[in-house]
Amino acid sequence: MWSPLTRTWLGFHEASVRIAPADAAPSDAAPSDAAPSDAAPPDGTVTGTFRAHILRAVPDGVGGEVPTVLDGTWRASRRLLLTAIVVPSDPALPQLP
Repeated sequence: MWSPLTRTWLGFHEASVRIAPADAAPSDAAPSDAAPSDAAPPDGTVTGTFRAHILRAVPDGVGGEVPTVLDGTWRASRRLLLTAIVVPSDPALPQLP
């Protein structure tokens, strides 16, 4: 998978992801092969959080502080899985008014 943070390709052994249903914190997450919570709503949509660890060293020249632990949220339906991570901007960059 392409990682815009490290500007490199990451293999499956270069990142670790832990997934948690909505009622658990990412640090308490089950391994990534765990099934979502059995308490799914009638429409089949489930939500939760995840924590991703980038295990590969960040290459020289990437610039700035690159986070290696990222927290995010996920939402899954019968046909779609959506994920989101928000990374704070670099305070040294110009800010929008």
